[in-house]
Amino acid sequence: MRVVAALAFLAACGSDGGSPDLAVATDDAGVCTSGPAGDCSAACANYGKLFECLDMGGAGPDPAQCMDDCTRNVQLATDRARLYGCIEQFAGCAATLSCAQGCLHQPGGGCDPAGQTGSCLDGETCDARTKRCVATSPCATDSDCADGFACLFSPINGYCWRSCAANQGEPANVLCNASHWCDPATFTCVPWPCINGAASLDCAAGCARLAKDCASDPRCDPSICDQTKCMNDCAAAMSSGDPMQIAAAGCLQLGQTCPEFDSCIAICAPGIADAGVDGGI
Repeated sequence: MRVVAALAFLAACGSDGGSPDLAVATDDAGVCTSGPAGDCSAACANYGKLFECLDMGGAGPDPAQCMDDCTRNVQLATDRARLYGCIEQFAGCAATLSCAQGCLHQPGGGCDPAGQTGSCLDGETCDARTKRCVATSPCATDSDCADGFACLFSPINGYCWRSCAANQGEPANVLCNASHWCDPATFTCVPWPCINGAASLDCAAGCARLAKDCASDPRCDPSICDQTKCMNDCAAAMSSGDPMQIAAAGCLQLGQTCPEFDSCIAICAPGIADAGVDGGI
């Protein structure tokens, strides 16, 4: 993302002067004390000038991407929104870079836990519990990460990510370790919410979720994607009254991909092999 890259690049840029006319004020420590006017159209119209200041080369910023990133950050009142305020009031390279230096993202700035890109800078991730940007924590295994988050490698260094959401705000169980799933309401990793009672079991919802996954994920065993079989197996589990079988069927409701069904079953119904994913319930 060239828009994000340019904003991140400002951290390494110095300048030789400021402008008293810029509306974005800074305190003695150079930290922004007021936000931008929030006219993203004006800011994005000036973005090409900033590219020239930074000697980014190549094509300028994509207007739609700039508007999306600016609008989202202004709505969230992030430090990056204040950078857009400097660009909005572009007053020459030196003055604009000086303004930006005073408005650079500070550690612990606000962020969007839904996982929309653009709230935290490189080297940070969004802590969904506090809605603040925190430094990425290095790790070697999932056990090095707190609160059920997983250790991801990008590409070879491991980091604990603090919000379990994909870039478009969808829950991503892969960002949690096997004993947890991503709560779509808070985007935090929480223990699998096992279903142990027949009253909580919704066979239609579980089998519909499995069908959707079977259609999109080649890792699903085709032999278990038949809806009639799924419904019959779930009904049998419900009528059995066995909490373990009910929990296994309930994982069809909770899981989002075939491998995650297995993770749920390992926690909620240990000892029931396959549980409708690679075999019968």
